[in-house]
Amino acid sequence: MMGTVLRWVLQFRFLVLAVAVGILGFGFTSLPGMAVDAFPEFAPPQVEIQTEALGLSAAEVEQLITSPMEADLLNGVAWVEAIHSKSVPACHQSRWCSSRGPTFSGPASLCLSV
Repeated sequence: MMGTVLRWVLQFRFLVLAVAVGILGFGFTSLPGMAVDAFPEFAPPQVEIQTEALGLSAAEVEQLITSPMEADLLNGVAWVEAIHSKSVPACHQSRWCSSRGPTFSGPASLCLSV
């Protein structure tokens, strides 16, 4: 079977070459019209804020940073559906989650020092 295929390819090598060039030409001409992203993004857009407050306990971080930030800064931001916050000694972390709105090229991150 394989010998027959090889014999045919060698006998009609110019036809095989012309078909290969035609397939390559078709691929190169259709390349500009193809979609850039082959797979959709399954994760919702997210923004993460990390705030460093050296010397503060978890309760102080919650009282002085997390609560004011969520109440004054993050409340009412467009397209934000959920805000997940975590306060640990000397550090605060907030993550905004959205299922619509502007898309980000990757997870956006912002680090603040207090």
